[in-house]
Amino acid sequence: MTVIPYFELHIRPMFRILDRDHMAFKLDLWDYDQVTASARKIAGLLRLSPPGLMPPKEAGGPWPEGWIQTFEFWIEKGCPRLLLTEGQYSARRIGSGQVILSVSVQLADGAADSWSERVPSPRTEAEYLIYLRPPQPGAEEPPRLVQLKEVLPAQTEKVFISDSSGRHEIPISS
Repeated sequence: MTVIPYFELHIRPMFRILDRDHMAFKLDLWDYDQVTASARKIAGLLRLSPPGLMPPKEAGGPWPEGWIQTFEFWIEKGCPRLLLTEGQYSARRIGSGQVILSVSVQLADGAADSWSERVPSPRTEAEYLIYLRPPQPGAEEPPRLVQLKEVLPAQTEKVFISDSSGRHEIPISS
């Protein structure tokens, strides 16, 4: 079975911070909408002749052939991305002052997996996206509960989670 590449899992990580910084004047290579709008042009630049011309050496050097093929396959598959999903969330402060974030997501309809991704936020805040990876075609996954836990630093004052129903502040209990 061929794995379908998703922007958040396979494509965005291939755009190194050096690539992103080099192209910031034109587009944000970590933004799904901007990358999909320019995907065919990006693929063409990656295939410029002579081979290995893009990205230039001063901006990290060219991508390996496997990365270019993955990017082209992602375009061929319609530029898939992960979905946001909903779950149950709680945060509690423990004796050391650290915060334990607990996330529970019920997977149904053959969904393959779920996880949280931390996104940049001010030092005293923790912000997460809750992702769902849809099932691969032909794959059958039984319904199941996915439970995630993360220990956050003692200076954490607020926790936010963005899911399919919006952005939520999660109260931190003692």
